[in-house]
Amino acid sequence: MILFYSMHLGLDICKYLSQISSKIHKHHLTCIKVFSSNPEKWSMASPMKYCKNIRIPHLFLIGERTDSLIQIQNRDLLGILTASQQAPAEFYEIPVQIIQQYLSIYYLVEVKSTILF
Repeated sequence: MILFYSMHLGLDICKYLSQISSKIHKHHLTCIKVFSSNPEKWSMASPMKYCKNIRIPHLFLIGERTDSLIQIQNRDLLGILTASQQAPAEFYEIPVQIIQQYLSIYYLVEVKSTILF
């Protein structure tokens, strides 16, 4: 039996911009141009606002060099999913530096071989 999991990568821009709003750096201006300077819009765009509606299983993977904010936000989402009991969720820290390469290898070895044979 193969379990297909959704993988969450990325940032909750609402939390990110809220945390950096007091210390804006030049590279943050691009985020503000894209997402506006209105915290209400950040909240509406936040996936955390809607994650209680998630029903599909999630597998969270982080590597040794995963950005700390992504680690925190993945743990936040895991907590919400676990509390809502709507979708199974698992979290693993993997001793590899680049998760994408690890997932590619896993897909080629485990999933493709299972599908093909």
